[in-house]
Amino acid sequence: MMNEKPCFIVAAMDLRRGIGYKGKLPWPKMLADFKRFRALTLDNPIILGRKTFESYGSKPLPRRQHYVVSRHPTYVPPDAVRASSVESAIRRASFSECRHVSVIGGWEVFREALQQDSVDFMYLTRIEGEFPADVFFPDFPQDDWLLTSEDFFPKDAANPYPYTFLTYARKEQMS
Repeated sequence: MMNEKPCFIVAAMDLRRGIGYKGKLPWPKMLADFKRFRALTLDNPIILGRKTFESYGSKPLPRRQHYVVSRHPTYVPPDAVRASSVESAIRRASFSECRHVSVIGGWEVFREALQQDSVDFMYLTRIEGEFPADVFFPDFPQDDWLLTSEDFFPKDAANPYPYTFLTYARKEQMS
């Protein structure tokens, strides 16, 4: 699916691709990942599932239009737009005044976006550790993606684990 605006996945995961545990991030706060997330999503629409939205306390993040994907037709997310599918959310968000659209989770939303070829780039943070997790980032066909950057950072006072910023571009975007 070609979008009017570029569509990104923005996600953090551990070495086993864990992205969540009991409705929260599995690792302690990683300031560098929060700063990267903010820089990539600020002033642009974000697409997320209902469970992810509720894990934020059902409060929209500042300076971002939220498109919450839910199969429940009566669900009304506060101060956000409900969409019945990821495709619908991306289509609607891409018509807003923005540079790009970001898909921020959870697992079902990531999976659907990847299966529909809706995503042009992935900005992933790999936390260099293993944590208890009950939600995992979906597999994606490595042959369809080009790793365009990989930047490793050691742990420090604000980031209790080493981490790596990974950027992938869909190969068809590179031609």
